Amino acid sequence: MRRFRFRLQTLLSVRERLEDMAEQKLALKLAAQAEAEAKLNAILDEKERVLLSPITATESSWGRRLDLLLQRERYLQTLDGRVGRAQYDLDVAKRSTEQARRDLVKARTDREVVSRLRQKALDAHWQSLLSSEQAQLDDLALMRRTVSSKMR
Repeated sequence: MRRFRFRLQTLLSVRERLEDMAEQKLALKLAAQAEAEAKLNAILDEKERVLLSPITATESSWGRRLDLLLQRERYLQTLDGRVGRAQYDLDVAKRSTEQARRDLVKARTDREVVSRLRQKALDAHWQSLLSSEQAQLDDLALMRRTVSSKMR
């Protein structure tokens, strides 16, 4: 019985490795996206905390309260800038993740094409073996008949 040998096995191995690499790349991109989302959420939470916190001055002077109000407003503007940058980073991460997802789909499709070719070749190999075995069995049966008819 001859062994099955797929002539495109090297190509299949390369395609499988490319698919694995694409999966790893997507996992890294998803982690980066999650990190960007967490950073944005942390900044938004901080902004909400600042907005909800009351302005209290240790002294009741209007001047001190005005200073605290201006300081709070500058901090909120700084947070708005951080939100904008974090949102931009998140958008970049999402686009990068989508590109990695498309790359994975392409790599998987390429691998599946070669895998289907391998399966067809394997099926043909098994069919050939079964045909060969059946031919041998037929020859054996024919020889038995010939021998038994000659013996009579």
